[in-house]
Amino acid sequence: MQLRRILQTSGVALLLVIFYPAATQAQPIARSTAEIFRQTSELGLRSPRPLDVRRFEGANLASLRRPPSIDEASLLRFIRQSDVDLARAVEAADPAMRRATLEALAGARAIERAIPSNPVRRAEIVERGGVDLLRAAAHPVEGLGDALLLLDGSMRSGRLPETAMAQFGRALDRHGEIFSRVWRDNIVPNWEVVVAGGLVAALLIDPDRFIDAAGRLTSHAAAAFSDLGVEIVTRVVGGVGQGIVRSISRRIEAGEGWILLVTGMAIISVPLGKFIYRRRIRRLNEKGLSR
Repeated sequence: MQLRRILQTSGVALLLVIFYPAATQAQPIARSTAEIFRQTSELGLRSPRPLDVRRFEGANLASLRRPPSIDEASLLRFIRQSDVDLARAVEAADPAMRRATLEALAGARAIERAIPSNPVRRAEIVERGGVDLLRAAAHPVEGLGDALLLLDGSMRSGRLPETAMAQFGRALDRHGEIFSRVWRDNIVPNWEVVVAGGLVAALLIDPDRFIDAAGRLTSHAAAAFSDLGVEIVTRVVGGVGQGIVRSISRRIEAGEGWILLVTGMAIISVPLGKFIYRRRIRRLNEKGLSR
């Protein structure tokens, strides 16, 4: 009985390790760090005016869930060509700060390329989205300019909250190409309808309810689109195991695959422990009867 209890307890404990959200240590940006972010972002955007440093203060420098592939040496050379002192400040920063700054610079350059004809508008977009948007935009995103301009226009008209641009950046970091594909194929073509119906705001607040780990819309998303009379492009999937698959997928992406191995062993050990326990009791009973 004691062995059985131990096996069951260990299995439950290890399952909780997988499905309980991993804590991320916050690294808020101080004023001096925010100044470096502001200056590097202005360079990348080719901004016609200084960005508001307050939009960068207090942001989180923790590692991105999906770190973009960037050429740090090339980005440092880009800074050095314009501002040697700024390049020295970035190089002297601790590794996490330097990496985050260069991710933001890469994102700023991507936004500059995506919205080439309106430098004032792209500066305002970055101020709305802050560090979350800049770092996520460092990923290759098809249709980035259209996505940002649509978001900005709806925020200006009051149809989306002021937090929408930063939420877009966080969702893009969380789901990467998966999110951008769903956004491009299902949101942008039906923009007026999905904004007016509240679907865009709901998606940005909680993208996990709409997109599964395989990059397809969930049954909740299918119902939300259907309620608005919108025909979706992405194949709909749903089911009991969806949340489990999504959680396991995130753990693997976070480099925690060893947890899955241990947990798998624990899951197997529970029924195995029951089988061994019952077989042992049966043999003891058989021996007692034979006597």
